[in-house]
Amino acid sequence: MARFCPLFSGSSGNSSYLGSRSAGVLIDAGVSARRLEGRMKLCGIDPLAVGGILVTHEHSDHINGLRVFAKRYGLPVYGSAGTIRALGDLLEGVELIDIGAGAEIAGMDILPFPTSHDCLQPTGYRIHTGDGRDFCFATDLGYLSDEVRENLLGCDMVVLESNHDIEMLRNGPYPYHLKRRILSDRGHLSNAACAGFLPELLKSGVRRFMLAHLSDTNNTPGLALETSLSALVQAGFVQDVDFILQVAMPENTGSGTVIFWEGPMLGVRIVCVGKLKEEFWRAAVREYEKRLCALCRFEIVELPEAKLPGSPTAGEISAALEREAEAMLPRLSGLIVPMCIEGRQLDSEGLSRMLSGAMQSPGAVSFVIGSSYGLAESVKGLGRGLSMSPMTFPHQLARVMLCEQVYRGLQILSGAPYHK
Repeated sequence: MARFCPLFSGSSGNSSYLGSRSAGVLIDAGVSARRLEGRMKLCGIDPLAVGGILVTHEHSDHINGLRVFAKRYGLPVYGSAGTIRALGDLLEGVELIDIGAGAEIAGMDILPFPTSHDCLQPTGYRIHTGDGRDFCFATDLGYLSDEVRENLLGCDMVVLESNHDIEMLRNGPYPYHLKRRILSDRGHLSNAACAGFLPELLKSGVRRFMLAHLSDTNNTPGLALETSLSALVQAGFVQDVDFILQVAMPENTGSGTVIFWEGPMLGVRIVCVGKLKEEFWRAAVREYEKRLCALCRFEIVELPEAKLPGSPTAGEISAALEREAEAMLPRLSGLIVPMCIEGRQLDSEGLSRMLSGAMQSPGAVSFVIGSSYGLAESVKGLGRGLSMSPMTFPHQLARVMLCEQVYRGLQILSGAPYHK
């Protein structure tokens, strides 16, 4: 289960974890090793899972706990050649590795890229996971260079600096030389600069954004979020449909882990008998299909309803259901879930757990919705059934409800605020 967890973020210290429960990397270690261990355990991360530490640059709020944590767990420290030179005297006894053109750590391909900040050789990281997903981390940016932009585009998730509100900084308590440094091309990225680039990132395929490294003095989480959200909404995008936007808080309280993919993307197929006749049903399904395609490999397969006379006998109905079953069987794969009134009832969290299990094995789930006469017994026997309710619903409504609940279940797994 791959996850990104911002442990600490901001002026007082920075450190994040990316990886699975069993193997991953730390990005920076800017607080004491004791605090870092405590925060990791609070977030359900075993420090022994860390396979290496990526350092963005040598400023104290990114390396304060680096020496002790790296020596305690025998970890290599990776960084640019300039960063390694700057850290050499501070990290005696620690293995220092010039990440150069890249490295493979914990089953992930790490690609560094240069950023602009007032230190020797600052670095951002684009990370490609074993399941083909891309993650990018870029903070402490004076500006968005062409190379930074290129690495951010097309990722599944982006962590991007949204350090300060320009007016708060200009009117705030910092001395002039510090304000000038922050506003320079080797300083920090403002809320406005960050927000201005998000629509382009979204158009390139990025669906999840996390704003990071907020100033304690010249920003607030609400202001950073509002600035970025406004830019995305004004560009015509819908929150929690087209994108998910979050803020990394100064200290993670245990609820800030982001599971933004889990193994290969789950395949979800709804196999149903009959077409949706009314446009309002079709419009509702199209909306959820659009949402689901960002979270899974989603497909709806419509099969024709077997023809029956006006007042069919029980035998004629049974024969029709078997003909429909024959058409269904070649289209079913993975975990098969017949939708029938005899099936078990789950709440939304229970459905999300079922989807999580399907992600691990077999990697696909097929929901089956029958005709107005239901499903053949041969189909019901293919898997454990699921019932929406003991009440009776039109089959068109059942399809919409199933789409919504699958979307809700996947949003629960991703840690998104859709389910409240």
